[in-house]
Amino acid sequence: MLPKEQKLPARDSGFWRSRHPPAGCGSMAQMLRRIFFCLLILPALARGDSQVAAGKYRFTVITPNLIRIEYSPAGRFVDEPTYFAMDRGRRSDAKVESTGGIRIDTGVIALKCEDVDEAPPPRSLRAAIRHGGKTYEWFPGKPPAGNLGGTIQTLDGVTGPVDLGQGLLSRDGWAIVDDTGKHIRKDGWIAPRADDPGAVDWYLFGYGHDYKAALKSLAAISGPVPMPRKYVLGAWYSRYWPYTSADYRQIVKEYHDNGFPLDVIVLDMDWHITDVPESEGGGWTGFSWDRKLLPDAEELLKWFGEQDLAVTLNLHPAKGIRKHETCYPEFMKLLGLDPAKDPTPSFDIGDPKYVDAYFKAAHVPLEDAGVDFWWMDWQQDAEIPFVPSVPGLRHLPWLNELYYQHTQRNGLRGQSFSRWGGWGDHRHPIHFSGDASTDFEMLAFEVPFTATAGNVGCFFWSHDIGGHMGGRNEESYARWCQFGALTAALRSHSTRDEKMDRRPWKYEKWACNSMRLSFQLRSKLFPYIYSSVAQSCREMLPLNRPMYLEYPEEEQAYRNPQQFMFGVHLLCAPITMPGIGPNKLAWQVVWFPPGDWYNYFTGEKYTGPSTQIVAADIDEFPLFVRGGVPIPMQPFRERMATSTWGELLVRMYPGGSAAGPPSFALYEDDGVSDAYTRGAFATTTLSPSDETRGQSFKAAATAGDFPGHVKDKKFTADPEGFTSSDASSRARQRRAAPLVRGRDGAALAALDGIAIVRRGDAPYGFGGKSWFELIAPADAKVERAGTVAIGQGQPTPIELRVGQPIDIPRLPADPVDTIWKPGQRMSISCLINGERCTFEFDAPVCPPASSNWSGKAQATAS
Repeated sequence: MLPKEQKLPARDSGFWRSRHPPAGCGSMAQMLRRIFFCLLILPALARGDSQVAAGKYRFTVITPNLIRIEYSPAGRFVDEPTYFAMDRGRRSDAKVESTGGIRIDTGVIALKCEDVDEAPPPRSLRAAIRHGGKTYEWFPGKPPAGNLGGTIQTLDGVTGPVDLGQGLLSRDGWAIVDDTGKHIRKDGWIAPRADDPGAVDWYLFGYGHDYKAALKSLAAISGPVPMPRKYVLGAWYSRYWPYTSADYRQIVKEYHDNGFPLDVIVLDMDWHITDVPESEGGGWTGFSWDRKLLPDAEELLKWFGEQDLAVTLNLHPAKGIRKHETCYPEFMKLLGLDPAKDPTPSFDIGDPKYVDAYFKAAHVPLEDAGVDFWWMDWQQDAEIPFVPSVPGLRHLPWLNELYYQHTQRNGLRGQSFSRWGGWGDHRHPIHFSGDASTDFEMLAFEVPFTATAGNVGCFFWSHDIGGHMGGRNEESYARWCQFGALTAALRSHSTRDEKMDRRPWKYEKWACNSMRLSFQLRSKLFPYIYSSVAQSCREMLPLNRPMYLEYPEEEQAYRNPQQFMFGVHLLCAPITMPGIGPNKLAWQVVWFPPGDWYNYFTGEKYTGPSTQIVAADIDEFPLFVRGGVPIPMQPFRERMATSTWGELLVRMYPGGSAAGPPSFALYEDDGVSDAYTRGAFATTTLSPSDETRGQSFKAAATAGDFPGHVKDKKFTADPEGFTSSDASSRARQRRAAPLVRGRDGAALAALDGIAIVRRGDAPYGFGGKSWFELIAPADAKVERAGTVAIGQGQPTPIELRVGQPIDIPRLPADPVDTIWKPGQRMSISCLINGERCTFEFDAPVCPPASSNWSGKAQATAS
């Protein structure tokens, strides 16, 4: 244990002591500044013919890609903002005709309504969306068949693919957000909307396949995604466990001793008193230190600060502030009540006076002592689904907004950490995905789940890395860390299980070594990561991007949900299957977009467009760098998010005709305040130094400044970044060394880019058609005659063709009209390079090619 006065070795983190800057303006002003900060991402908007009312309808053109459609039998149209629709001032000129009905042409959307008194769904209301030489039709009630999915509130209890509902992006070229009846903002608070039976309040987004325009229009009406605090994008340690002060100090020391970075320390619910009788509401809610575990809590917080660690406390606030809390007398006094005589008020976040007292009494003293932000672990919708004083208002979205606004005090940028609250909650990053299981199937689903969430503006999901419950799994945790290193936050967490402590050095040596590489990768890539987060907020683009967002006209971009773009220049396809052999070699299907792509770990070159099998042992995963673009990095730092950037590395591979912009903008600000919304940030453009876009780069003069900015930077070529003509053969030899011919045939085949894999046409792995497919290079030696069997059943002959679905017949061992039975395995065998190779699958996951798991996605992101 470190002595109380001793500090860990310096991490180049001098600005950290300024993480509580001077007091700034109130939360509404900060919201306006964030909106102003993102004006450049929005289409040019001007007032003019932007709103027209006729009969019982009113139409408002917000952007060329967004029209609000209102219908009110009483003619009472709503001008107040709602939780979703923050900015009523947004308008865009359009051509409007109002004779014989209404006709509006925004240049993208041509809308007409011939009967302005017809109740919804009006048969005369139609829209044509024009983009890329194509026209997409919308009318009320048209099924959203091509919708690419949204997100859900939580992964609590989820073990595999589930319906993610409707998002904003659709191959149909349009989407509807229904804000009918939702609460309005009145006098700076939230309130029910006046009753108007039969009224509708729709937002028609029309964009064709210009998905980025759809997201920019979301920012126009609902506000931009603000920058999260820099440290939340780093490495976290979290565990549901009754740790003592000494335990926490020891954990921090162990992170240092074992070479793992750490930026945020989480105190789960045992930080507060939990020994409360159920007759008094139980111990899930709490605001007072458990002095048995943390007798020196205030000193512990101070010590964390000295170690340049941010601190968050877990909250389940449903029971409110009760008599046993140390803050109870002050809370009651702020409400004008007598703590000795008056009854305790119930938890009511719809009452402004209650909320004010709640934060001042229970939160501000802890924040002044060193708590940086709050983990809102709201799970009580079944118990109290609605806010008592505001009928129909759900707790979660309003809690997220209140906590975000509260954490803006003293000039800080707001910081939320909670489950997803629905449309409009993108303004309160980052989000916590809940208590998922620990198996590979859950890991495989989290990959498309994370990228698809960007379709509703949820850009920054933080997952329980390794899964929350379901038992210890060394290999899946190691692979989860690889995925987590390329998400919004590398946050390890687990339930109260003695065997599931997420400290990597508590696992087998091979697993710990693999996880160390992932954690250190995150630290090294942090300049690229933070700059990509800034781009996400500036341009209204997700950090983890589905492939179709960047390549909307490429069919394969919709067929490969197991991969994503991380920012604009890194392509990631995490391993989500158990490996083979002592080095746990596994593989993934990767679709390479046009251009040259280089394996981050080996320098192997891949050229797109192409679909290939990429194998990786436990110390690597399919991560690729776009050729011809400089990627800013830093040497390994134990405090990745608070180290200064005086010395930076740049990794760059040859690019030639690689698609995408050849430059990259390094972004810097103070990391914690809202000053960036007023221009307090700096950018440095890195670009190739020659027209051939080889491996040399140049750095332009830095534009902008902010307090604590290190202006004199040293850029050095990353010595670990390399490529050579024999990179692929050398990588194959290393990966193949521990494998055994005959026994590990499938793994050896994967090293040659050959595998039989599950594929489908569902954009995020749920629904649609599913099939097996042989993927192999053109020169691969694969016998077309193969066999398939279920469990120990008799093998049945099949025919294999590269790139074509395998026709799986009804098998003799199968007594029903489908090939799957829970718990059984299916194997497909064939000769590859003269050697028998067998590929195994969980039979329940994959029906034959003729099966259709058509998703009936009726839920929405709200």
